[in-house]
Amino acid sequence: KIFCVSISLMMAGISYLNAQRSIILGAGAGAFNFYPTHSTFAFSHGFTLSSQLNRNLFKLRFVNNIEFLSFSTPSLSAMDLGILYGRILGDTKIQTSISAGLSITGGVRRGNLIKEGFMGSTYQRVPFSAFGIPLEIQFLVNNKKSRSIGITGFGNLNKEEPFVGGLINWKLTLKKRGEH
Repeated sequence: KIFCVSISLMMAGISYLNAQRSIILGAGAGAFNFYPTHSTFAFSHGFTLSSQLNRNLFKLRFVNNIEFLSFSTPSLSAMDLGILYGRILGDTKIQTSISAGLSITGGVRRGNLIKEGFMGSTYQRVPFSAFGIPLEIQFLVNNKKSRSIGITGFGNLNKEEPFVGGLINWKLTLKKRGEH
């Protein structure tokens, strides 16, 4: 099994918030490392759509990780499309959320060596897919009502290619007209 580790930088986040409900759109990009069986560098990007109702959090998450800067083919990849439910702990200044759910995970790994070359090798292309359990924990510090910064740890437990990762995320909250 390949154990995947990623570090991502959340590039954008927008949310609509009133006293008890918010909708959050996010996008992220960063690095991903397939570990320990492959020493390689990969690009990671993802998108989230979340809804918060009181202390309940509902999230749709997509993460895609594609190897690059490698001369071997095929490129390694792993993706995750999940639906998560979580709970929010803490006050309005510092918040922690813990979420879990169900997902579809898939991608490509390398099989048997077909041809070894000076600038990279060619391997059998082995696609995989599985159902998984996506997990996520997030720590947010809200420095003002409209801005927050945080750290998110995420993973996917599945029988084919389990992975974990982390990201630094930024969220901008747009207030409903008429709020103070």
